[in-house]
Amino acid sequence: MTLEEFRQGRGWTLAELARELGLHDARSVHRYLHGQRIPRAAVMRRIMSVTGGAVSPADFYQAAPPVQRVPRRPAAMGQG
Repeated sequence: MTLEEFRQGRGWTLAELARELGLHDARSVHRYLHGQRIPRAAVMRRIMSVTGGAVSPADFYQAAPPVQRVPRRPAAMGQG
């Protein structure tokens, strides 16, 4: 489960989630939800506590999409 899914399930605003996590403002929560920042260890522990373990560190790391390899063009005659 993602932190956003948890937040929506509770019907919490960003500010309410920030307060529950002991954060000063909702900007950090916004950054966590949009993958712009990974929570530090202390915040991660609070996230796990508040969510009852439903959101874990693994939920913040998405698998990178596979790299699409582009075939190389053969060098033109007389070049290279």
